[in-house]
Amino acid sequence: MKRIILIAFFGILGGATLLFASLKLYSSIHQPTSIEQQNPNEFQVTGTDSASVIFDDGTEFLTNLYELEFVAQLPTKTKIPYLILTGRQCTMCDANISIYIHSPSDGSMKQSHEQLRYGLPGELYNWEDGELIAKKRAFYGEIFPNNHGVVWYQSELDEKGNWIESTYFAGISGDTLLGSFIEANIDSTLLQVNKKLAFELPGTSQLTEP
Repeated sequence: MKRIILIAFFGILGGATLLFASLKLYSSIHQPTSIEQQNPNEFQVTGTDSASVIFDDGTEFLTNLYELEFVAQLPTKTKIPYLILTGRQCTMCDANISIYIHSPSDGSMKQSHEQLRYGLPGELYNWEDGELIAKKRAFYGEIFPNNHGVVWYQSELDEKGNWIESTYFAGISGDTLLGSFIEANIDSTLLQVNKKLAFELPGTSQLTEP
């Protein structure tokens, strides 16, 4: 009799163990996959919710941006794609809406004094006297053949009243975001736009930050 009880007791434990293992497996299958564990090519943004970027599998990346808007994503080989975002890192402040380029693989976005940001395209006026001091056009996507990123073609007023033209490119190289001034003609980027490989960001008017 004791032996039968032991066998029955073992059978109950075995069944409980099997049930627990089955529940654990079910949980691991149906639990949302961690954003760091997915194939970079599988990430597609579907929209934003408050300060979060939403991917099509339900995962979210929480930014620290107010008035957040998603623009596009830049392809990578091993990292989560770089997200092109607009917004500001404070509320009730004098900071302009800016462009941010960030991959969730690099962790959380940094605080405002450490996080790299870029100016919006359009016209920039001096907040003190209203003088026009900069004019910019910006494009994103495959800016040049096999080169993805964001490029700014800009003219800025120097201290002598001369308009100085320059081109700045923030591009992806080896899954790293690198930015520098380059020699480039806007016509080469417009060719990419005509092929629907690159796209222009709409311009806006802003005042310089006090």
